[in-house]
Amino acid sequence: MFGRRELISWLGTLIVCRDDLVDDQMLGSIVANVVFVAGQSNAVGWNETAATVTSPLRERSGARIWTGRTWKYLVNGTNNGKLSSNGSKWGCEAEFARLWARERSQRLFIVKHAVGGTALADYWAPGTGTGYTAMTRNATAAKLALTESGYTVNCIGLLWMQGESDSVNQAQASAYQTNLTNFFARVRSDWGTANMPIVVGRIANQEEFATVRAAQAMAVASDAHAALIDTDSYEKNDGLHYTTSGIVRMGADMYAAWKTLACPT
Repeated sequence: MFGRRELISWLGTLIVCRDDLVDDQMLGSIVANVVFVAGQSNAVGWNETAATVTSPLRERSGARIWTGRTWKYLVNGTNNGKLSSNGSKWGCEAEFARLWARERSQRLFIVKHAVGGTALADYWAPGTGTGYTAMTRNATAAKLALTESGYTVNCIGLLWMQGESDSVNQAQASAYQTNLTNFFARVRSDWGTANMPIVVGRIANQEEFATVRAAQAMAVASDAHAALIDTDSYEKNDGLHYTTSGIVRMGADMYAAWKTLACPT
């Protein structure tokens, strides 16, 4: 028998651990549109915090985000980076979710893992990289939680913003096109579906990034289900990391590019 103090503590735990999928449980089978977000610091949203969330992004989009244990409603500047210990930092997923909600009635689910200073050659290497392994584990768990709750899972794409770390290592830069092409194939096999759209953010136009920029373009050009967005005109804080307006533009451009892949005319 609970005493008053124990009852209050139990109720508090229940609220904190509440899975926001319960809101849909009475609606029958629903399609869960899952988008993956990954990369390094500009995927994280390196300079973004709760204080930089723009007015339109303070409104709830209705999207859910995987926290590593449960699905929760996305609250920009609060839980965007839970999987990467970057909880308050928000990135392109914020504007992507806002635009999705404005145009579509289907539910959007986000699985995001992004860590600054990480390279495709090692951290994101399929099968062996720490980041790839963590994302695969979370993608699997997140989709299982959806199917067990009665959803039909539809993996709609990957938003990928990465490449700066590989650029500063000549061997990694030279291997980037091959590594990115292999990464595309494994992501579709391990996280999504055979023709899942992938949108790549092109890294900054700096001399030391030239090899990887070219590799990104070539890998995307050879993939019918991939698109490259140009970030050259985005404002930056320090020559590398985008300002809030740049992060919002990235989300908008990734959404527009995703539509060309998912809904070709």
